[in-house]
Amino acid sequence: MKANQSQARTNKIHFDSNPLKSAILVWSGQFFIHRYPQLVRLLFSYTVAMVMRSERQNAYRVLMNYIDCRGWHVSFLELDCKTSLPLTLTFASDAKIRILHQRFGSPLLEDKQALEHGLSTGRGSAWLTLNREQYLKLKKR
Repeated sequence: MKANQSQARTNKIHFDSNPLKSAILVWSGQFFIHRYPQLVRLLFSYTVAMVMRSERQNAYRVLMNYIDCRGWHVSFLELDCKTSLPLTLTFASDAKIRILHQRFGSPLLEDKQALEHGLSTGRGSAWLTLNREQYLKLKKR
C-alpha cells in the first residue's frame, strides 16, 4: 500500500506557470481543463460574429425591420434602435428579405432561424452589417 502511495505522489503533475500550457496537458487520458475554468471560458467565448466584427473596422450595423402587409415592407433603424433611416423598401415576396440577410446578415444558424421565424409569423427584424459606402447610400435616400 505504501509503495502505491509513493508511486502516486511521483506521478502527480506540477502545473506550469503558463495556464494554457497546463490546461491542455494530458495525463491518464483526462484533460485538466477543469482546473482553469476561466481559461475555458476565454477560449470558447468568441463566436463567428465577434471575429467578423473585429475584422471589419469600418462596419456599420443597422436593424432591418420587416412586416407583411399587402407586400413585405422593410425599414431600417440605426444602431441605437431609435433613429429611423429614410429608406423603406417594399417587396412582393419574402425571397428578397432572405437575400438581404444572406448578403449582409449574420452567418450564425440562430440568426438564420430567427429570420425564418419572423418571416413565418409575418413580422420580424434582423441585424445587417454594411460597409461605409452601403451605409451612406442607405442614409441618403
